[in-house]
Formats: sequence, structure tokens, C-alpha cells
Amino acid sequence: KMKKCIFCMKNKQDDEFNKEHIILDSLGGKGIDNFVYNVCKKCNSMLGSKVDSWFANDEVTKAYRYMLKIKGRNNIQNPFKEYHFQYDDTPITGVILTNRQGDIIGFKADCKTYQLDDKVLIVAPRKNFCGFVNNYLKKNGFPLLTEKEILENKLKIDNPKYPTIQTIEIDESYRDIYLKNACPLLWKMAYEFCFIRLGDQYLDDKVAKDIRGCLNEIIKGNLEIQVPTDIKVEYTNLEQKTSISFEYDKANDKLYVCIIIFGIIKAKILMTETFHKYVLDNEKSIEFKY
Repeated sequence: KMKKCIFCMKNKQDDEFNKEHIILDSLGGKGIDNFVYNVCKKCNSMLGSKVDSWFANDEVTKAYRYMLKIKGRNNIQNPFKEYHFQYDDTPITGVILTNRQGDIIGFKADCKTYQLDDKVLIVAPRKNFCGFVNNYLKKNGFPLLTEKEILENKLKIDNPKYPTIQTIEIDESYRDIYLKNACPLLWKMAYEFCFIRLGDQYLDDKVAKDIRGCLNEIIKGNLEIQVPTDIKVEYTNLEQKTSISFEYDKANDKLYVCIIIFGIIKAKILMTETFHKYVLDNEKSIEFKY
């Protein structure tokens, strides 16, 4: 059985296709209403690496996925493992540890030394703690200590404090970059949504052709592209959800797709200027709340 891929527009065998998420699974998308089955494996893979991952792997996206407890393939990913935070009101720095459910379970301090006025604070691993301390003393010309002397001066932090993540603020200088990086994914989502709701006829629409051409250029590695259609995208503060829906401007024969991601990105994308040509049997939106 043959069918056409909606991106490369080539006819291929049915087994050369797999299901494509309209709203990415990494954004919480799931369910049969969120699938399109007309994307070939090759295009699906290329779009995943060139379009989806560009947004999904952004540090801001990772932080929101964590806060909203959106699972990856195996667990809720720790977006903070590459960052070193200060522990409470001490000079000690380290990384936040989380479990598979995304709960913060600990703080792993950086093994290093800190100068505190006329004293030196040595943060060392539990294993071979005394050896680590004496190695520092030897390298810096201090007399070595016995194990007893080291343990007598060892500080123990009782009732350790772990941070909690309640809100995420994007620095204003990065917001425009984040929104710009989201645009290719937004075009792809809107294009797939229109195909599912409007059918094969939509593939011949001028706007559809422009979006498809733009995405294929991105797949090829060309990032110097023209915006394929009118898009208004803004940073906002709405209910925490991701959704995709239609908006009509029948007076001007236009159809828009409106997309919200995490409740912080809001986009309105022009998808056709000849809406009268289509029969819209299913106006149902797709929505996932967190």
C-alpha cells in the first residue's frame, strides 16, 4: 500500500511511515487525536533532529518540562545537572540531585577549598575524606594531620536544606531568542494540524506549500530562511497548558491556528487565505493541561 508523505511529498510504502506527534511528547502530547500518520520515517527523523530538538532541548524548555513533571522516555529529566548552585548561605557550591520522579533528593557539593578569612574550608568526598584533606595540606606546605585530628574538625550539616522550584522566570534579554527558536516547531505543528483537519486538499494551499518549503530548507541545514506566513508569537503568562486550535476570520476568508505552549508561548499563525475552499468537519482542538 502506498501513501504520500506530507513533507517530502513522495509516495512511499506504508511500512516507511510511522506516527508523528503534532504536540511533541516532550511537551506532554499524547493520545490518538495528537497523531498524524502521513510523515515518512526519514522526514520524521530529520524534523526531530532539526526542528523539534532545537526547541525541546533549550534550557528554558527543559526547566519547564521539569517543573510541570513532563516525563521523558524513562523518567523526569533533571535540567539542573549542568549548573552549580550555592548551598544556602554558605560559600559551598554543587549540583542538585533528583530522582526518576523529578523530586529533589539531595545536593552534591563540589570537592574544593574555600578561603574563609584566616581559615580554609575543605569540601571533600566521603570516600577517602582524610586522604583528600591531607593531600591538600601536603600540596600547600601544611603539616599533615592524623585521622583523629581531621575527624575532630569535620563539619556536619544537620537537617540539610534542598531548594524547591516553584516558578521560572526567563530573562528579558533571552525571551525574543526563545520565541524565535520556537517558530519552526510552531509552523510544523500548525501545518500538521491543518492537514489532519482539512485533509489532502490543504497540501496544495499556497501557505501550506510555503511552510513545507521552509521546513525542508531547515532540514537541509539552511537557517537563512524567509518567514513562510504571518505569525504573531509572544511571551505570556496563561494557564499551564499546551494546546492547538483554530481561529476564523471569515470576513477576510482567513484561517488561523492558535498554539499555546506551557502557558508561556502564545502564537497565532495564518494558515490559509482561501478558507472558503475547505470543509471543516472536525473543529476539535487538542489540549493538554499539566
